[in-house]
Amino acid sequence: MSLYDRLSPIYDLLTLSEVPFRREALFMLDLKAGETLLEIGCGTGQTLLEAAPLLGGNGLPIGLDLSAGMLAQARRKIAADPGFDLALLRGSGLCLPLAAGCCDALFLSFTLELFGLHDQHRLLAEARRVLKENGRLALVTLSSHEQTWESDIYWSLHELFPAAVDCRPIDPAPLLSAAGFTVYLQEHHSMFGLPLVVLSASLGP
Repeated sequence: MSLYDRLSPIYDLLTLSEVPFRREALFMLDLKAGETLLEIGCGTGQTLLEAAPLLGGNGLPIGLDLSAGMLAQARRKIAADPGFDLALLRGSGLCLPLAAGCCDALFLSFTLELFGLHDQHRLLAEARRVLKENGRLALVTLSSHEQTWESDIYWSLHELFPAAVDCRPIDPAPLLSAAGFTVYLQEHHSMFGLPLVVLSASLGP
């Protein structure tokens, strides 16, 4: 059983501090009724449930995650709130089980930095493949833009316990630009002294 499977029953409590930043990124996407949203690394599905009313009855929130435990928690939430249709898929962001050009928007929260540099490029290539011509992307990630004593401690813990402290602070804007996205908004924040960035980008101008 993976670490995320074991943490899934208490994951929402562990990540309460992330909620404002996820909501800010979701707001940046400016979702419209009838659109299709894909979240890579959807966890327990909380963001998808918040996005569903914005997409309306004809829209579709899709969640993808590798962790069976996380998806089980998401299904319990959906069953308790049956007002909206959500699709949940188990799989990897490196090989999205979706047709090309099927999504209007894509969302990642503390996900891209779980991958090494090569796989970050692969994931963003897949994101571009499944997005429509003018598709949008929003993400939240730990940022390497600024160094703090808290981030120094975090890096030390990452080196000692890479399976548990698994996020690697990154600079997402150059990655997105290299993948063909236009970055149009970045907001820098701090969470427990760790720099992070909330960013939105588009395949269109």
